[in-house]
Amino acid sequence: MFNFILAIQIIVAIAMVGLILLQHGKGADAGASFGSGASGTVFGAAGSANFLTRATAVLTAIFFATSLLLAIQARQIETDQRSLNVADIETETVIPAPDDKSVETETAEEILTEADTQTKDTLDTEKQATETTEMTAEQLEQALAKLEAETEKLNKSK
Repeated sequence: MFNFILAIQIIVAIAMVGLILLQHGKGADAGASFGSGASGTVFGAAGSANFLTRATAVLTAIFFATSLLLAIQARQIETDQRSLNVADIETETVIPAPDDKSVETETAEEILTEADTQTKDTLDTEKQATETTEMTAEQLEQALAKLEAETEKLNKSK
């Protein structure tokens, strides 16, 4: 549907360009009013302006409508690409493991034990980081005390 509307819009745009180029400008009408011979044409004194103007107006309306339709369709396509519709997702097929005994399977207890070990390791790392921070804070306090003492000595010597 999108491609069909787009094709119509391209055809209408090309036709509009052709019709607009065929029309006479406002300056050409001024010369005709002083008797330049325009009354002897096939379309009469008004010329082909009435027909071309109406045809251009119709094509403009069609172009406007197709532009709106294309914008609506593009918005729907964009929304569809952003949304996660569960019905549209293909489910993966799970292939069962062979009945061969060489395939290892972990029990729930083994998985929980491994998770506990990882949790304890993480907590130990966090504890070490905290201790390092505390040691650094103590070292900073000692350095600040030394700086204050030296500042007092310099102030007293002045």
